[in-house]
Amino acid sequence: MSTHPTFDSAASAIQTPHPAVLNFKGLHPKDLGKFAMHDKRRGGDLSHINTRLSAMNEVLHGGPQWIDTVREKIRAARATNYKEHIAALKAKSRQREAAEVEAAGPRDPWRSCKGGPMREGLLTVNKAWFGGTGQSLWDPERIKAFTRTALTFLRTYFPGDQLCYASAHRDEEAFHIHFIVLVWTVRTTLNRGRQILLQASANPLLARYEYAQDLVGAAFHHLGICRGAPRAEQRRAARAAGRPAPKPRRHVPPSQYRQAEIARGRAEAQRLVSAAEAKAAGIVDAARRSAAEIARDGDEAQLQHAAILAQIGRLKSERAAQDAALLHLRKSADVERDRAAVAKEDANQAVKRCRLANAAAREAEVKAEGIVENLTLGLRLFAEGMFTFLDSETGSNLRLVWTARARDLPQQHRNEARLNPVLPLLKRFADTVSAALEAMVGKERHTIADDAAFLANLRDSLNPDQIARLTRIAAARDMDGPGF
Repeated sequence: MSTHPTFDSAASAIQTPHPAVLNFKGLHPKDLGKFAMHDKRRGGDLSHINTRLSAMNEVLHGGPQWIDTVREKIRAARATNYKEHIAALKAKSRQREAAEVEAAGPRDPWRSCKGGPMREGLLTVNKAWFGGTGQSLWDPERIKAFTRTALTFLRTYFPGDQLCYASAHRDEEAFHIHFIVLVWTVRTTLNRGRQILLQASANPLLARYEYAQDLVGAAFHHLGICRGAPRAEQRRAARAAGRPAPKPRRHVPPSQYRQAEIARGRAEAQRLVSAAEAKAAGIVDAARRSAAEIARDGDEAQLQHAAILAQIGRLKSERAAQDAALLHLRKSADVERDRAAVAKEDANQAVKRCRLANAAAREAEVKAEGIVENLTLGLRLFAEGMFTFLDSETGSNLRLVWTARARDLPQQHRNEARLNPVLPLLKRFADTVSAALEAMVGKERHTIADDAAFLANLRDSLNPDQIARLTRIAAARDMDGPGF
């Protein structure tokens, strides 16, 4: 939490000056409804709004029917100007032109201009001056001092009925004031008579942007808030001195700034997803290479089996020649036969376990590839913003929610049956890709390591004769090889 000095008066407690922010943009009367809707948080872009604090927003100037009042003034001016124009033309005996004006009907009481004849203004200062980001960190005394000074400034430099509306917003990162200005002027000519017109430049503060910045800096100076940098004056001085003039700064609306930040975030997410896909592909390739190595080991085992069979043949020939000498060992041979029967049964069980282990390994590989395919699909769709996640505050009941961007997505790509089983993994990928990948392959590595340890322990527990019998039995039962 940031710290800042508090004060009771609006004078000397402020240590570091901050520039005042005063911006204007054109506003057409037909857009007043949109302005009011967003001002009341009933529409528009609310992604940056803390709606739980919207009830603390405050109307500082203007009654509940201020928009109706503005529209009624415009209608009255339109009708008055219409009558005055016709009367002026008739007074000059320009009957044909008067008839044309009468046939054309009333016109809007302003000249065509970019943005509109009204002005929407914003008055604020850097959020650090108030105390930090968000209403919970703001100094209430500074809010009161800023609001008091802002209202005095607006009512002084937009006198009479020029200031139509002003409201203070507390539900965003920085406290700020929105206001609407309507400047009327009267122009009398022989051809048009007395015309009541909307003309923002009739107010000197709106006619000269630098003058407006000078005034707002002077008005807020006692709060430690200064005028913004005089960049226009700096550019003129640079040109006069023959130096390169700095480029004019362009005001970026908050909505455009947020869109740019979102675009940068999506680009970073796409980079992480691409890295994750590359790493996943590398893991799959490594698994496939491991399978190829296992196959090569199987070929070597077959060669060893053939060599053992050849050796058994030689031993049988030698035994035929030594039958007479081995008669006294028959009793021992009977014992050995009993042991061989036990070993045969053990070998059968070992072969079954080997086959089950191989089947489990193949199933695990197929399952791993299916998970990777589903994750790849999910990561691509997530990176493209096609869906997001919805879960409860406790983290349970994780669900996939399609976004508006998925409206045109083919139905076969919106396969929730494929994505739902891997939603937790997808969520973890979105939070931390590297940890999710390690978790995905760790289980399969552990299973393969257990299987390898089991086979190694099994071979170590058998003597050479038992291994030979095990190999012979496996060859007799499985024409595809010993399977280990």
